[in-house]
Amino acid sequence: MDSCLVRVDLSGAVTAMMGTSTSGQAHETMVSTVVGEILHREPDGIRVLHADSLNALPSNSPVGSRMAIMLGGAAAGAAKKIKQKLLLIAAHNLGVAIEDLVYEGGHVQSQSTPSLKLSWDALVEIAHRKFHKLPEGMEPGLQEKFVWEVPTGGMLPTEDGRVQMYPCHSFESHVVLTSIDPETCKVTVRKYVCGHDCGVMISPDVVHGMTYGGIAHGLGAALMEKFAFSPEGQLLSGTFMDYLLPSSAEVPAITIVDHCTPSPLTEFGQKGSGEAGYLGSPAAIASAVNDALSTQGAKIDHLPMTPQAIWTALNLARAAQTSQSNERLT
Repeated sequence: MDSCLVRVDLSGAVTAMMGTSTSGQAHETMVSTVVGEILHREPDGIRVLHADSLNALPSNSPVGSRMAIMLGGAAAGAAKKIKQKLLLIAAHNLGVAIEDLVYEGGHVQSQSTPSLKLSWDALVEIAHRKFHKLPEGMEPGLQEKFVWEVPTGGMLPTEDGRVQMYPCHSFESHVVLTSIDPETCKVTVRKYVCGHDCGVMISPDVVHGMTYGGIAHGLGAALMEKFAFSPEGQLLSGTFMDYLLPSSAEVPAITIVDHCTPSPLTEFGQKGSGEAGYLGSPAAIASAVNDALSTQGAKIDHLPMTPQAIWTALNLARAAQTSQSNERLT
């Protein structure tokens, strides 16, 4: 599960608190976007806070591409509870059934009698100060917490003892065109296309950014990055002079083809996208390199496929071909 607390203060400002920390995945953007979508407020005006150890909310940390699913669902759930409270306040003060009300732009209006309406500011003021106008039994204030749970979590484990921890799965496909310089054995990625499906994207720029970054990481894993040790166990790649990372010179232009198959089990149809790019990138690049090497009868079965590793593979293939040729002659 994961959770979110949403609060609307007397000025009408919206604050959301999440029980997890971010390390660049833009959780703040996601939470403000989701809360703004439900309450019809501009995301830029919504403050998002991290709960500290004394105000922590139930959470399970940002791991396994779970935050858009879990934290997104929690933020939506808390915002919906705020929205429902505003509708109940409006129904009580306008003297109409809640089913007759429409919520638009933060304001509430009667569908049958459009002249009956209450603005966002008026509703907030009633909730905070004019508690004599609140429905019986309703506490003053606008603060709600929601804990979102995996929809299938209550059925775990299944009869055969299996556990499904995730409500949905994302998909991606990588198509890579590479070439190898026969003199230097350097690999150049000529073209890179990634088809990506994480359901409904809450923040497309964030999803694309994680996909770009994941592919760059995958390129490094496939072609450059290696923890090297001496026979005595001494680390030989303890600095970035020896442990190589891809730069803008090595990462090619990347084409991302968006595809959307909404999940029926999440709030907006979203799926996880944190591992976007990285899971498929090393395998696709390694396969492309081996495809090129196959024309020379060579192959590599380990990463990274450095120029030295490619040079060694080509020379072993040539030596084997020469030996086979000599055997035929004799």
